Amino acid sequence: MTAAGRVVLLECNHDGRWWYEFEAGGKRRRGSARDAAGCARRKLGDAVTVYYNPAAPQVHRAVAPAQAYADEHGFHVPQWLWFVLGALALPLSALMALRRGRAV
Repeated sequence: MTAAGRVVLLECNHDGRWWYEFEAGGKRRRGSARDAAGCARRKLGDAVTVYYNPAAPQVHRAVAPAQAYADEHGFHVPQWLWFVLGALALPLSALMALRRGRAV
């Protein structure tokens, strides 16, 4: 679920950390995010989208879940890509075998 939040504190000299505030479940909540490149572009009061778990609003981020996963775990190869690579392997190996047979 998402909520409208706003930037309430900037600490760009501390690894680009900035703080946001939003309301969920009738309570005002606060969290932080690290974005060294984006911190300098932010200003106090800027609107941010906060993603939170409706069953547990204390779990929240100001970064889209997919981006947060990529930031924490690095590059992720989509599962469909493995099938495409596998499907290409057989025809390419056959083509290479045919070319090798002609060269002799």
